This record gives sequence, structure tokens and C-alpha cells, in this order.
Amino acid sequence: MKWFLIYSDIIAPSFFLIIILIKLIRKENYGSNYILVYAIIQILLNSICDYIDFVDGNNYMYYYINQVLTLITLGFLFKSLLSQKKILSDFFFIICVISSLFYSDNITNSFASFPFGILSVFIIINSLYYFKIKFSNVELNYLYANKSFWYVAGLFIYFSSNFLIFISYNNLISKSETINYAYILWLFHNLIFTLMFIIFSLVELWPLFQKRFN
Repeated sequence: MKWFLIYSDIIAPSFFLIIILIKLIRKENYGSNYILVYAIIQILLNSICDYIDFVDGNNYMYYYINQVLTLITLGFLFKSLLSQKKILSDFFFIICVISSLFYSDNITNSFASFPFGILSVFIIINSLYYFKIKFSNVELNYLYANKSFWYVAGLFIYFSSNFLIFISYNNLISKSETINYAYILWLFHNLIFTLMFIIFSLVELWPLFQKRFN
């Protein structure tokens, strides 16, 4: 179980990617190109980070790259979902990207807690705004059958659950007396990360189950 949690940040998005590849081979539609790109980013960069960690190297820079690419990718996701409020969402997106790119701390020697905090706030606010719009204008039966709703729900669960971990993680790993707590918290982070990709996978698998049993 511990081994699975350590490498679940690779296993979970890889399983989701396999589902998408199967659907592409079968020429079936899937939910979102942005979520697919997000999954590929996680597989590639988490693989690099886990390997560097395995050989006791320094992987902080790759986590920072992950944050920037994730912010840009999910920014475009919400840009497409909140198109009716384009000016507001674009302005917020640009501010978050600039704040992350001009992050002043040494990205090679410390975990990017501040950029990950910005990313989490960006996702949480946009998710809540998306939910507000959808619950106000769409019937629940249609909403629950909408793939985008469940993608946003998965992102909201992950980033809201891990916000405090992200903003405190650099401080925790910099002190010998709290580094064990940081390790436990990161396993919890991986658990929620896996839950998010389980939701994404079920979103894509559910139509197949409906076809099979109807």
C-alpha cells in the first residue's frame, strides 16, 4: 500500500491515459483535451521527480515546472468553461501566471509552496464560480451527466484538500523535526491525487458501462 501511494502520482494518471488511448483507438469521444494534457504533464514530470527522489537527488525545479504547466493548461480549461465571463477569467489567469513566473525564491533549492498556493487558489475560485453558474442555470440531471462538471469536481477536491499542504510544505521539509510529518502529508496528497484521477477515469468509463448494461 505504501509503495502504491508513493508512485500513485504516476499510476493514476497513466490509468486515465490508457482509457483515453483505448477510446481514441475505438474512435470514441472523450471529455477534454485539457485534462488529457494535464494527465500527460503529471505522468512525465512526476516520473522525473520520483526517479530523482529515488536516487536522493533534487527535484524541486521539476515540481515548479509542473506547477507552471498545470496552471497554464487548467487556465485554458477554465477559459473554455467560463467563456461568458472571459474578461474576468482572463485577467485572473494572467495575474496568476505572472505571479508564478516571477516567483523569487530559488526553485532549485526549495519546494515552490507559493506558486502551488497560487495554483490552488486559482483552481478553487474558478471551480466555485463554475459551480455557481451551473447550479443556477442547468437542471441537476443534465449537470450530473456533464463530463466537465465531474472534471471540475475532481480538480476542486484535489486542490482544496491540498492547499494547506502546498503552502506549508517547504517550511515542513526545511526542519528536521517536521520532515516526517511532511512525508506523511505528501502521501495524503498522493491519495487525493489518485482520487481525482479515479473520478476522471470513471467519467470516461461510465458511458461504456451504460452501453454494456442497457
